[in-house]
Parts: sequence; C-alpha cells; structure tokens
Amino acid sequence: IPALIAGALTKFIPLLLVPVAAASIWRDRVQNRNPKRQGESSGPLSASNALTTLAISAVVSVGLIVALYAPFWQGPQSIGALGRQNLFTASIPKVVVDTMVDIYGVASANAESVVRTAALGLIALLTLLLAFSIFRSGNAETLDERSRLIDRTLVAFYEIIFVYLAFAALWFQPWYLMWLVALTAPLARYTNANRTVLFCIGGIANYFVWDFVWLWNRTEIRNVQIMAALVVYTLPLFYTLYTWLSPLWKNNYSSERLVDKDDYEDYAEEDRNAGALATGAGMAGTIQQPTSGLVVRARR
Repeated sequence: IPALIAGALTKFIPLLLVPVAAASIWRDRVQNRNPKRQGESSGPLSASNALTTLAISAVVSVGLIVALYAPFWQGPQSIGALGRQNLFTASIPKVVVDTMVDIYGVASANAESVVRTAALGLIALLTLLLAFSIFRSGNAETLDERSRLIDRTLVAFYEIIFVYLAFAALWFQPWYLMWLVALTAPLARYTNANRTVLFCIGGIANYFVWDFVWLWNRTEIRNVQIMAALVVYTLPLFYTLYTWLSPLWKNNYSSERLVDKDDYEDYAEEDRNAGALATGAGMAGTIQQPTSGLVVRARR
C-alpha cells in the first residue's frame, strides 16, 4: 500500500488500487512463507494481526504524504489533480459533455460536473465491487490459495485501470497506457495482452487525429474529439466485449453440437432398422425413410 501511495503522489491513479490491495492483504494471512511441504502452511494469522499490518501501511503512507507534500504545500491547490478537473480531451466523457452542451443545451459547467461525477462514481463502484469480491473469497491458507489470490488481485488491478482509461479518464493521453502495459506482463494472459495492444494502437492513432485532422485540416474541434474517441477506444472496447461474450457463444454452440450429434445417431439408427426390416420382408421397390432428413433406399 505505501508503494501505491508513493505512486499516487506522482499521479493519483494508483490510489484507485488501494481498496483492492487492502482486501488482498487481509486475506493473505499465512504465517509461514516457506512451508515444509508444498501447499501447506502453519495456519492463518488472526484478524488483529491483519489489522496491524493495514494500520502500519496506513501510517507509513500518511508519513510519505506529509514528508513529500510539506515542503511545497500552499493549500488544496497544491494537489495537481484538483486543478485539472475541467480538462476534457480525446475521451468518451468529452464526447458526452459536447453532446449535452451542443444537442441538449446544457450549460458547459453543469455538463462537465455531471459527467465528472458519473465517471468518478463508476470507477469508485467498480473498485469497491472488486475489493469486496476479493474480501469475501476467503483466506489464503495454502500456497495454491495464495497464488490464486495474487492472480485475482492482479486481474482486479488490470480491470480497474482499463475501465478508468476507457470511461473515467477525462483527458486521455497515450502515455497513460503504461499503467496497463505494466499490469499485462505479470498477468500473462493472451486476452489481456490483446486488449492492451489494441489500446496502444488506438493511443498511437490518436496522434494522427490531432496532427493531421486538426492541425493540418483545421477540422471542427467537436468532430476531432469524436474522431479521437473512436480511434482510441473502438478496438479495445469491442475486443473486450467479445472476450466477455465469447464463452457464452462457445458454450451454446458446444451444447447444440452435442444435441445434433445425439439426434443424428438416433435418427441414423432408426433409418438402419427401417431399411433392415424392409429388406428382410422382401419388399420390392423403393422405401424412403425421411427421418432427420436422411433418405434410405432398400432394394430387393
């Protein structure tokens, strides 16, 4: 947690990961880090020990904040993020603000306030839900459970940063994707790597929009904002939607294939029996059995 706070003192985004990290620390309560046998531990720590760990982290974090801000403190305006609340550029929130102002006639300040609050509410809700999910997952009392806990924590970190960049970042800059790149490597998942690469492609394409469409052609700024949002977010969001929905399609397709195969075997067996009966009875001519769309012809 102190490491996240140190990062947040440079750019506030790591602060979003603190609730998930705290929930993970709470569940990671194994005394012996080197058990004698694989998968065994000496037992979980008590809740008081977990609280002590979190309390120490909080004290160290506050100390870092005070030590690094004190020499430069001149009031709330010293917090850089508070001074950039009204900067909206190349983002989905910016497109929403322009739509509210230009189409629905909402005052610019009111539109920005509503969108900013909604964006922060969305990312706060996601963070709390993921933290609660990890908290209720149970204690990590074996090495395997601890490995799964680490994996869940990293997945939660990735999803928080991804959703923030896609929906809650008011002013998008391509180098913000470095947070996503840093989390992709330890996850080592093919789909996450693809999501990150597609996001990076969109981030690079953002430069072409502003350098060629805006600077060279002087296109209307609202159209530039829409185009920037499209080139940055279309690929990663559509691929993310595909990865979330594809398991449902695959399961349904597999079920249909199994049903079709069973039906085909039943129908084929009926056709064979019908053909055998017709042949054994010495029936002349042609017998057609239309079951399952298959035609069986038996001649004497």
